[in-house]
Amino acid sequence: MSDRDTAVVIGVDVGGTFTDAVGILPDGIVTEKVVTSERQEDGVLQACSEILSRLGRGASESTVIVHGSTVATNALLERRGARTAFVATEGFRDLLWLGRQARPSLYRLCEAPPAPVVEREWCFEVPERVGPDGVIRPLDEAAVRGLGSELSLLEGLEAVAICFLFSFVDPSHEERTAEILRELLPEVFVVASHELLPELREYERATTVTLDAYVGPPTRRYLASLGGGLRESGLPEPLIMLSSGGVAELEQASAHPAGMMLSGPAGGVIAARLIAEKGGHLPAIGLDMGGTSCDVFFLGDDDAQITVERKVAGLPLRLPMLDIHTVSAGGGSVAWVDSGGALRVGPRSAGAWPGPACYGRGGTEATVTDATLVLGYLPRDRGIAGHMRLDVAEAEAALGRLAEAAGYDTPQEAAEGVYEVATHEVVRALHVVSVERGHDPEQCTVIAFGGAGPVHACAVADLLGASRVVFVRAGGVLCALGLALADQRVDRSLSVLRPLASFDRETLAAAISRVAGTGEESGISCAADLRYKGQSFELTVPFAFGAPPSKVEAAFHQLHDLRYGHAHRDWPVEVVTLRAWRTSEGAGATLSPDALLSSGARPVPEKRPSREIRWQGETVLATVVDGARASDGITVSGPAIVEFAESTCVLPEGWSGTTDENGFFVLSRGA
Repeated sequence: MSDRDTAVVIGVDVGGTFTDAVGILPDGIVTEKVVTSERQEDGVLQACSEILSRLGRGASESTVIVHGSTVATNALLERRGARTAFVATEGFRDLLWLGRQARPSLYRLCEAPPAPVVEREWCFEVPERVGPDGVIRPLDEAAVRGLGSELSLLEGLEAVAICFLFSFVDPSHEERTAEILRELLPEVFVVASHELLPELREYERATTVTLDAYVGPPTRRYLASLGGGLRESGLPEPLIMLSSGGVAELEQASAHPAGMMLSGPAGGVIAARLIAEKGGHLPAIGLDMGGTSCDVFFLGDDDAQITVERKVAGLPLRLPMLDIHTVSAGGGSVAWVDSGGALRVGPRSAGAWPGPACYGRGGTEATVTDATLVLGYLPRDRGIAGHMRLDVAEAEAALGRLAEAAGYDTPQEAAEGVYEVATHEVVRALHVVSVERGHDPEQCTVIAFGGAGPVHACAVADLLGASRVVFVRAGGVLCALGLALADQRVDRSLSVLRPLASFDRETLAAAISRVAGTGEESGISCAADLRYKGQSFELTVPFAFGAPPSKVEAAFHQLHDLRYGHAHRDWPVEVVTLRAWRTSEGAGATLSPDALLSSGARPVPEKRPSREIRWQGETVLATVVDGARASDGITVSGPAIVEFAESTCVLPEGWSGTTDENGFFVLSRGA
């Protein structure tokens, strides 16, 4: 038996409230939740220790750890990144501030766009110029060295971002400038735009490289601390999940930390696709509701869910990312009353400390978790995730204060209002990834996971018009599970800006091979950013390596028709950017999906308890099922509560479900 067959694979996903961990052997899994620490690396080390203890295994080099982190995202959202300088082509130092001149809200004329992460006085320029046909003005290296001396005098400087015009055509000026600044500023993180985004559109390239520089130092410090802590414990350095859905070595992830912006949620997409494909539930929409936020996404028949058209904290970040939409509606989201008297939920979260009022750690504000506890959806007589018992009295007190402010008569009415508002927030998010992408949510299966996802899943499905919901026993830690299943992946891109008709099958394949940086043809996946001639923006169209341009063009017309409701099949099509990526099997490639997702079903107890819950203004008696012990084929009819170690599912009246041959819980409305 090989080391790989006996290795323990541990997936660890750090969330705003809990740190989820899954330990996997070839024949099954164990799961664990610990409260997220202020120092995230401490929580990761604790989770790994708990998993190994439960598996009866010691620290070993045969252990593989795959990690998803929110460090880069939090550094940007909370504006706690590095003090960064920006270096541009002479005459373009205001590039970050000019932007696209697009207002964040069309009818709010005074609303300012998000400020750049670089201070205006820390933007500099260098004499040089590259055009679309090559060098126009040579780089003034003496000026670069003078700039290095000037930067060395800036107090607290930690990072430098370099973005010159047309560096995707000729990166030599950026390369030399970065080389000089790294020589003069050895302690400063220096990054050039061509290193991570050799594509046109200087503003998006500039914001991307400044975001990479801004989150770089804190993320690199975190990864170094985590790697050191694991080594001291006798464990190997972790693999790091990237936003593209692939994992990378620690050193590779540290080189460009902006690629980690969707590190944790990406694991959920991978595991959800496994569920959808194995159970025959495509098309599907994923609903991952945790303690701080809710991540949603669409799963179609193909596995291409990558987008580069994304903003994080209002700023463009043009890196390959899974197409995930996030809203601040999690279990810890705080409920409040706005100036107009309307009940709102989020974006502020109670986090892990003090957390919701029911955690008993001093929290006084009502959250979604407090509401679901008061409504009877969460257990009052046993511990939940992280071995935590919930305090009903504290939750009712918090909701009582909210009820008084919002005009409700009782805490229970306020709790129903919070639950309903949170559910509608999730539905609005799901419309973004379904209706606005040309997909009919009524034809989709809702795959619900995360600690709070199954609590809202059936209510969400009712509002969407969907009639099927799927969840699994390990759903409360599904992102951590997806981390362990992820492949290693390397993405590359290059802007070419030429007519698609100028390619034939051979020249297109050769161009993709050059972008991929290899002469080998096997294992390359590819896509192209295409547009009709004269358009300003493009669509990313995946295609098989070696496909004829005519097939690529037909796929573009079809996608344009789906997205915008029309296509111009007689118009010339332009190739703006070519994309290529390679994947290799990850740590969990040999693991059995059956063992991963069923988690060892055992016969359900004959006697099922019940408890009162509130649903749509009425008190009803709901059957309570121990989901972790439910046997395959068991049927549950609403009103019912299905409880797991890390999550809870609520079945309203009119919904029923059963466990299928895969061990998945499949719920149907009106069945």
